[in-house]
Amino acid sequence: PEADSKGQKGLLKFLFSGDRALNQSLSRTVWGLAVHGLTGTWAFDSHGPKAADHVYAIPQGAGLPADYYLCDSRTNPQECALIGGNLQHACAEWYDPERCSFCEDHGNTLVCNLRGWNRKYKKWSRVPIYPRDLLGELYRGEWRDVFAQPMWASVELPKAGLLKPVKQLPDYMVSDGPASLVVNSKGPPTKTPLILNPFAASNSPLACWWPEITA
Repeated sequence: PEADSKGQKGLLKFLFSGDRALNQSLSRTVWGLAVHGLTGTWAFDSHGPKAADHVYAIPQGAGLPADYYLCDSRTNPQECALIGGNLQHACAEWYDPERCSFCEDHGNTLVCNLRGWNRKYKKWSRVPIYPRDLLGELYRGEWRDVFAQPMWASVELPKAGLLKPVKQLPDYMVSDGPASLVVNSKGPPTKTPLILNPFAASNSPLACWWPEITA
């Protein structure tokens, strides 16, 4: 939590803050595509032979595995959702449940959770889909007393489509993130201060001595 420096509450904050994620068109959100996926989008092509064509990679450099995104178009992407890192090696080639925790192995396919950009918390978050999103409401508050456990927006990708080289995301959709300063820095990584890590490997090991007791 942080202090509200603008002093605006409720409707005034929504109107004047400029952050109107709720007014975004459905075709530009992960939730909208997952629920109302149109022809040619990843939601329509999910589980099909063209599903992997919506996957794009962003190389991270410094020997780190690439990050993989799922975009709205196979040729001209405009909006993307985050899948995860090292999708080809840790998921498609040799599935590792620890390194590929964002996908489930279904034999010849992978079912991967998608993360959209959360404008409130400023991070990539899973997208919930509740029963009322699919079934609607017959009257206002129909789902109020129902334990609404959401399903998460996901896509099913064939492993065979991920074994070939994956396209790179165009430059106009790539920008430097907070971790780029660490990845692109020259020289060895900075050591953790000893005050934060007193048991670092550079310190001499602690020795305990117990006096011998004679009967």
